[in-house]
Amino acid sequence: IKLVKLEPQNCRDLQNKLNDKFKTRTVNDAMSLLKKCMQTAVNEDVIDKNPCRTIERIPRTEPKVRDTIHRYISRKEYDAFMGKAKDSPYYNLYEFLYYTGLRIGEASALTIADVIGNDVSVSKTVIRSQDGYMVAGWTKTEAGCRVVPIHPKAKEAIERQMKINALIDGGNVVSMNKPVFRLPKGGIIRPDRVNTDIKKYCEQANLEKFTCHAFRSTFI
Repeated sequence: IKLVKLEPQNCRDLQNKLNDKFKTRTVNDAMSLLKKCMQTAVNEDVIDKNPCRTIERIPRTEPKVRDTIHRYISRKEYDAFMGKAKDSPYYNLYEFLYYTGLRIGEASALTIADVIGNDVSVSKTVIRSQDGYMVAGWTKTEAGCRVVPIHPKAKEAIERQMKINALIDGGNVVSMNKPVFRLPKGGIIRPDRVNTDIKKYCEQANLEKFTCHAFRSTFI
């Protein structure tokens, strides 16, 4: 349909079709973007009126992610999960996240130099760019730059991971700028692959699905 012929009902029909396939948040985001595009067309004198101006957001019906995949993990669930994840390359990372509350991007960006005695200095995070994942020299929020005391269990996780890293590096001198938590073949740990790994062990342990952010929610 050409812009000049678009009517509010066309926009409602689109909204209803999207709502049959996607979550309400996705639908609302799409319609919000469309409304902004139409308003730009009005401002540029392409059309006389915004056909989406009367379209209202759909009330959210799905539970919030913090109550589902970002939920709190009970101690019993954690023990069951970790029991299944013993062979995971992220095992030490999981324990570190559970006992520090760091975001997955912050933990993935953590270097050996950031571990200072019984503290870790958080000053960067892993982000996704057009070229893939990379370490950025900032945190998600201004308050994200902080020094976090290391729980003894988190310190044990770091020490175990460092021994694994030493084996991977063949006993060579390790750079202080290398990440503490990394894959056997090197490279930046990707949150999506970590979540896929978590899903696998949740299924094996017969647990309700959660994501790596649930470790942070549980710590808090």
